[in-house]
Amino acid sequence: MLPGDLCRHPEGWGPVSRLRPFDLTPCFEDAVLLSVPLGLLVALGLLRSWHLSRLSALRRTQKVNTWLLWAKLVRVFACSLLFIVIVMELFPISLPSDPPRLSLASFCQSA
Repeated sequence: MLPGDLCRHPEGWGPVSRLRPFDLTPCFEDAVLLSVPLGLLVALGLLRSWHLSRLSALRRTQKVNTWLLWAKLVRVFACSLLFIVIVMELFPISLPSDPPRLSLASFCQSA
């Protein structure tokens, strides 16, 4: 699948809109401004969870039961999943027949 097939909006990937002044194209907003930070946060969260799970009891500053560490890891994982679900509900993937109606610039101009 080519990148052009993923964005059916008339403005394309942009990043700057040709139809609206001082605005980004919806495809660029969806792909770069939403997906990249979310992907980085998920990757860094998984890396940190892996790092914490590999700590030995001697390297910890206090002798803490391992159940506390695992409880924290489960909590971080659950919060990460909840965050992903919330973001997916707030910013649904736009289908070609349903282009996004809002943009960052129109939101800033109305405020």
